[in-house]
Amino acid sequence: MRTCVLLPIALTVALCMPVTAGPLSSSTLRRGTDWTADSSASGTTRTQGAKARRLPTIKKMFSRASVTFPPARLLLRVYKKDQQLEVWANSSRHKPMKKVATYEICSQGYGLGPKTQQGDGKTPEGFYHLDFYNRRSSYHLSMRVNYPNRLDRQLKRTGSAIMIHGACASIGCLAMTDERIEELWVITRQAARRAPVAVHIFPARDLDGLIKRTSNAKRRLFWKDLKVGHDAFAVKRSLPNISIRGGRYVVR
Repeated sequence: MRTCVLLPIALTVALCMPVTAGPLSSSTLRRGTDWTADSSASGTTRTQGAKARRLPTIKKMFSRASVTFPPARLLLRVYKKDQQLEVWANSSRHKPMKKVATYEICSQGYGLGPKTQQGDGKTPEGFYHLDFYNRRSSYHLSMRVNYPNRLDRQLKRTGSAIMIHGACASIGCLAMTDERIEELWVITRQAARRAPVAVHIFPARDLDGLIKRTSNAKRRLFWKDLKVGHDAFAVKRSLPNISIRGGRYVVR
């Protein structure tokens, strides 16, 4: 396995160092690995291979979390500063969600704060879902986040093609390495057959600290709205009902 150090060169190339694997518990960080997929393989070969290679591990992860697979609902919870992506799921819509796994994000966009325009190199922040799956990605396999969503469009934010993908290079996307994207691909594709996969992207776990420290009034207000949705999930362990009104997220 590996941790990644980003270098300021074209396409954000990453150098990686071996680390030791841990048990399949929901508290164990699933780090990126050195395994590389065959870039010449067809889409069918990629997806069939991913399922054959990763499904046994995935079933163990869900079993240890006491969640059926495929789950009734699935949530990907991203923390940019912490470089982590959590997988939450439940066995039925009426049950609280449980954390199944936490993944290391090998590479992502630049800096905290929401993405506002095409080419700013930032990863978005907000409440999204997956809306497209590409089995012939240049980064092995990829899933698209529906940025810009309705709020982003109201605020005239621009940009597109924000993906969760393999490899360890990114300009605004979330790069997970090839082995880990195979796990996430199988998990999300199976879950999407039952309900859309939610993706909540936050600047950091310490939202209170960020809100206190920022001198940017607009960003402070935006982060406060994100925190309401973040905390609503933390209390009930169910997807919050989020609407958009007047250019702001509203949690009901």
